[in-house]
Amino acid sequence: MCEYRVQHCGDCILCAPIAAKNRRDTSNFDKEFTKMAVELTPTDKLFIMNLDQNEFQGFSYTNPEFVIQV
Repeated sequence: MCEYRVQHCGDCILCAPIAAKNRRDTSNFDKEFTKMAVELTPTDKLFIMNLDQNEFQGFSYTNPEFVIQV
């Protein structure tokens, strides 16, 4: 069995080869990569407008790490 984080994926088990110290740990990534500026992918507004929103009916998600307490 794995000594690191295990994720069950259907009939298989995936093992992370490297254990992070915490969620923001980037020590296993190349420094050249982590120093790069963030570049967000622009959304295709026409594609988004044509999505069938009924597929998302009743779905709600709030990322607990980015909730601002007022």
